[in-house]
Amino acid sequence: MIDKKNNRIKSLLHHIFDEAIELIESMSLKKGLFSILAFILLGTSVTLLLNTSMGMSAWDAVSVNIYENTNLYFMWVNPLISLFLMGLAHLIIWKKPSVMFFFPIIISWFIGAVIDLEVLFVPDMSSFNLIWNIAYMVIASILVGIGLNILLYLDFPLPAIDRFCHSLASRLHLTFGQGKFLGEFFAMSLAIILGLIYHTEAENFYLGVTTIYYVLFLGGIVDLIRNPLYRILGIPTVEIYRDDLLPQDRSENKIINACAIIISNNKLLVVYDEELNYYFLPHVSKAKRRRMEASLKREVKDISNIQVKVNEEHLIIKEYKAKKTYINHYFIVKFKKQNNTNSKRYKSIWIDPLDALNIFNEYDSNSQLGMEIMNREFIALTTIF
Repeated sequence: MIDKKNNRIKSLLHHIFDEAIELIESMSLKKGLFSILAFILLGTSVTLLLNTSMGMSAWDAVSVNIYENTNLYFMWVNPLISLFLMGLAHLIIWKKPSVMFFFPIIISWFIGAVIDLEVLFVPDMSSFNLIWNIAYMVIASILVGIGLNILLYLDFPLPAIDRFCHSLASRLHLTFGQGKFLGEFFAMSLAIILGLIYHTEAENFYLGVTTIYYVLFLGGIVDLIRNPLYRILGIPTVEIYRDDLLPQDRSENKIINACAIIISNNKLLVVYDEELNYYFLPHVSKAKRRRMEASLKREVKDISNIQVKVNEEHLIIKEYKAKKTYINHYFIVKFKKQNNTNSKRYKSIWIDPLDALNIFNEYDSNSQLGMEIMNREFIALTTIF
């Protein structure tokens, strides 16, 4: 009986502190500095909006309603809102709180402190012409996109607002940008409720053009910035050397491929090549680096008659061979619609991801190229499943 009780206590302590310990162990100077930069960018975005005549984003309107009608500074308003949102986020994904529950609240305090400092010296554009106000608004949205994607790249705990949006995206199987879209609607409703309580109808509840702009475009801006920013910061890369090649013998003849990891209803799409007898993930060969997403979207439709939205670049596998170097970019792709036809050569199959791993690892093809491709697909999928 005592042992069971001790085991429960140990399990509880592990749950409460393990995530915090992992964060501390993963910390580096680079990660710390980039995280601080991301928080400053998020705070600066709010400061810019405060200095326009365009109104606030929906979430910022919630904060300003409280800030303007209480004696609280942003450094205290933000943590109060964060506490509320963290509770909602944990309920949405049904997750037990740990010590990390309070970390986003600390982050929100820091962002609030940045705002309180910057409002003292950032120029006020509200009385200037419309172009300056629009410029502030657009720059603010870009700063949000950069800041959030830096935090996601670093796998650093997000501010509470974004943890809430991320939990919505996880529960509903959406991209983070789409979760932001839903979160903006929720915040707009909350701002109106607070505005009615504080009687800020004359200020339009601190909502305005920015609110509409953020609801319609912020999620898309976050998604749009994601892949280019990740490429600058460095997408996780795996290197494979074929033919007993050595690093100094790598070929400069590079071919870029874009590959799709398509998951729908917990099933993964794989394609079977009946002519060469091997399985592979939908892909486009010899893609242009700047148009990989568009090319991949068209190729998936041609091979599998499936309409998709190409979202996040997940992994790069560099495959070195004697005469060529294949640079394979793997994207997480959202399924939209499928027609009930297959091409004569290629057969599209929806299977359990673990079954796909087994096929790519164990299937014996008489095609050497097919075996190499299946090995590559296996490596890519092991980073997800």
